[in-house]
Amino acid sequence: MPTTQQAPPAEEQNTVSIPSSSTSSSCQTPSSSSSSSCCVPDKATPEGTTSSANIKPEKEEEEEEGRTDGQGETVLSSGEHPLPPNTIAKPELGTADEDLMTPSSLLGMAHRVLATASIAEKARLTTHYAQVWKQGCIPVGCPSDDIAPLPHPARPTQLNIVDPTKVEKRNCNGNLHHKQALVHSLAHIESWAVDLAWDIICRTPHFFADWKDLPNEFWEDWLIVAEDEARHFGLLDARLREMDSHYGAFTVHEGLWDSAEETNDKLLHRLAIVHMVHEARGLDVTPKTIHKMKSIGDKTSAALLQTIYEEEISHVTKGTKWFEWLCTRENLEKHAKFHEVVNNYFRGALKPPFNVEARTKAGMGQEYYLPLTEKKRPKEERTST
Repeated sequence: MPTTQQAPPAEEQNTVSIPSSSTSSSCQTPSSSSSSSCCVPDKATPEGTTSSANIKPEKEEEEEEGRTDGQGETVLSSGEHPLPPNTIAKPELGTADEDLMTPSSLLGMAHRVLATASIAEKARLTTHYAQVWKQGCIPVGCPSDDIAPLPHPARPTQLNIVDPTKVEKRNCNGNLHHKQALVHSLAHIESWAVDLAWDIICRTPHFFADWKDLPNEFWEDWLIVAEDEARHFGLLDARLREMDSHYGAFTVHEGLWDSAEETNDKLLHRLAIVHMVHEARGLDVTPKTIHKMKSIGDKTSAALLQTIYEEEISHVTKGTKWFEWLCTRENLEKHAKFHEVVNNYFRGALKPPFNVEARTKAGMGQEYYLPLTEKKRPKEERTST
């Protein structure tokens, strides 16, 4: 696939349908159109039952007490945050008691994944929770101290996190080491994408006051994104192992989480920066990476990235859809609001060339991004949103 030039604009821009907000989702199951009691206790076992997973030798219990992460959050010796009360440790999938281990709300699921340090385990839990949600028996639930957003998602302790400017170069010139570094960087992006999808689920009741007015489609969209990203990480992680490497073998940065932290004040801001700037940028650069992989004879990685690329278009679609839904609800002109948010929360200008075809397919017309290619004024001169 040639990637030096972007595809010409489509003759007609695809429109993004704005979902109706007439159906409240705060306490519904995915298949329900009427609300139920909101605050669902996030318990995982029926009253009166016990599990051998809770029975430990005294010495082991002391080791599991763990430490704090410097921000008041307890971290177990394994690197994970503790589970919410009444939730017991989850066994391997496929056991008879598996359904007893699942949090009883979508918000509880989000907290559980965010509190899990292992990326492979995050992905495994995500896949399982998506299956449970699709059965239509889990409500969104209500926020509480036990399932509040984490200051920082639990992450593997062995990762070598550095400043973005110090991450190892990812030149794709056919050298095995460089190919490993490139696939590793993509796996790292997908690992954060899993956390970011769950974080928007867990955080929405905290930075969108009218969260109960959101339709179930909102929650399901981000669960689908989380499920996709978990699968993408699994594919890239497996590819790394085929290349005699592994996740954690190269330096990484936390630029995506930095942007998420900076937009923790408002749902509209998070959607614009994380999903309509960063994820849309992925649509611009991935075709070039696919082309490079093919040019050096790595057809396996190229095919894998093609699959991921096609699914990522739908993620930008979801971000754009809910950004526009909120703009319509708040009587805001969508393009002007997007420009305002990007000018206040994103460093620098948006860089062409743009993948016009993919962006248009995702609902992002050129009116969104072309005006933002101009050099912006220093951040300290910008107005607050």
